[in-house]
Amino acid sequence: MFGLAHGGKRLCGNGRTLGGWYLECAVQRSGTHPLDSFLVDFPTLVPPQIRLNALGVTLWTDKEGVTHVVDLVGKEHYPYVPDFWEEARHMGFSRKVSPSLNLSQLSAKSRFYFVHERGLIGNASELLPFLEGGHICPTHKGHPQDSRCAGLHWQVTPSAVANEDKRFLAQGEYALRGHLRSGAPDVKYVRAIFASVPITAISHVVGAGGLQAAQQARFQAAQKGGLPVHAVQL
Repeated sequence: MFGLAHGGKRLCGNGRTLGGWYLECAVQRSGTHPLDSFLVDFPTLVPPQIRLNALGVTLWTDKEGVTHVVDLVGKEHYPYVPDFWEEARHMGFSRKVSPSLNLSQLSAKSRFYFVHERGLIGNASELLPFLEGGHICPTHKGHPQDSRCAGLHWQVTPSAVANEDKRFLAQGEYALRGHLRSGAPDVKYVRAIFASVPITAISHVVGAGGLQAAQQARFQAAQKGGLPVHAVQL
């Protein structure tokens, strides 16, 4: 069973807002759904039939009739894929959505498809000779260092501190797995899908008095889908 994601300060803001609606997936550090198994390895280009919204999420229904949420992660908040991913490792996924989004379309089979403008390293083969640090495939597919592996993000992302392979989150920090030696060409990125994450819950943030009468109808409408719906306090 998945629980709920953690509230609190993130790189994209200071935390949840009263009255907000959030799609969630909590983190499981072990068991059948470890976080890194949700990385798309190898990252894939966004199919042309999916038209992304610059702000907010996009609902997309696949050929099986399952509706998914496609989210373009803003590079102004998360400059690189590991920034977003390592925050989720600590806090889980919690995506605020518009109150007008039809949540009843979502089901237990629905997923987040996370897209980033820097989701795919476009010139990785040129960068491989300059990599320092041992390569680890985060999805444990057992392939050797490959120019398409999602794990390369943790090797080419620039560190925040000189001579230390680490970057900072809104709360805490995380370690990179290497760096590029001097003389390496600039990294070229391509917009791509880098993760496919199950949506496991819907949360509505309420005050100390609990769910208000004005929100009962929307709460009940959300429950008509296939996901558990929770009223949570700030």
